[in-house]
Amino acid sequence: MRTINGFTVINAPWSALNNVGTDKSRHNKNVKLTKKIIKYIEDKPLFYPYVSAPAERNWMKQVLGSQFGWKLSPITRASKNAYAEADPIKYPDDDMFGYMRAEKKEKGDKKKEKGDKNEADTLTRVAPFKNSPLVALYPQKPITDYGATMRQEGNPVPYEHEFYSVPLKGIFSIDVDMAGRFYAVNRSGYYNISEKMFEEFKKNKNGLTINEEEKYVEIPKVDKIKRITDIINAFPYLYGGAENTRHLTDVTPKFIVLTLINGGNHILMSLSEEDGLNFDAFRDTVTAYKDNVLSDIYIGKHVNFLSQYNSILEELNNTSWENKNTGQAFKVQYFKTVKDACTAFTEDVKDKI
Repeated sequence: MRTINGFTVINAPWSALNNVGTDKSRHNKNVKLTKKIIKYIEDKPLFYPYVSAPAERNWMKQVLGSQFGWKLSPITRASKNAYAEADPIKYPDDDMFGYMRAEKKEKGDKKKEKGDKNEADTLTRVAPFKNSPLVALYPQKPITDYGATMRQEGNPVPYEHEFYSVPLKGIFSIDVDMAGRFYAVNRSGYYNISEKMFEEFKKNKNGLTINEEEKYVEIPKVDKIKRITDIINAFPYLYGGAENTRHLTDVTPKFIVLTLINGGNHILMSLSEEDGLNFDAFRDTVTAYKDNVLSDIYIGKHVNFLSQYNSILEELNNTSWENKNTGQAFKVQYFKTVKDACTAFTEDVKDKI
């Protein structure tokens, strides 16, 4: 199993990127709250604002559709549920972001023909692209701001809302082997395509690779590489987030670390600690897992962001280790922009996917 590991930090200097709604218990019952984690140390609350993982995934899909030409899977809305098309060959986001299509028959619908692609089966796919919430790099209690909705006539309507000023960190991974591969095995997460679809692909391959023994189909390698590298190259173009009218925030990462490993764990999570980044822990972890690293480690950071780490990164640049399993050396490559790091990494891993 080969996995791309990624670690990112975005800058949120005056932001309210993901809100939880209004707090009706407050005095004016019109207070919009941001999402936050509360930890207690010696009974003292520490606040960590965060952005949910689905929010960042939506930002990513917007960019992949608008700038990378992805044809996004249409969403069908029923009375009590919604589901994607569940066609991972036609729609790259169904492939990389996963799905669960559990159609529920509407009242009055005729019974669907057994074996139909749209039968009331549950098609499921574990997403090759996985990501964590973006959580504050260090604790900060959100600020409450006061405002009023005013028109030319009538009384103003007061309101309150929270915002914060703190970098947000997160991790992501891409399962390289599962990207572009779709099973017809009746097991949760592996019933990606129906039995009928699998039989149709066997008869009309259309460039697909068919594995009858393990019951999966796979798209051409060139398409698989594009889907994986498009996601990496989309990070420098991310946009989105709540409250952009009043708190416009550039949500592209200002710091990123990327590498390809043999395994399913996430070795870059060691970079994160309660109050910032820990490059000693990073170095120790890479040393411990050096025989699993399959590419160079690419780091991109804008020089005016988290500048206290500039000298450490300069020292790390070109630091090398040897993977004894492959006999290959790998090193840290440090770039002064996230975009340059993403471009260099994707060029490197094309031959390793």
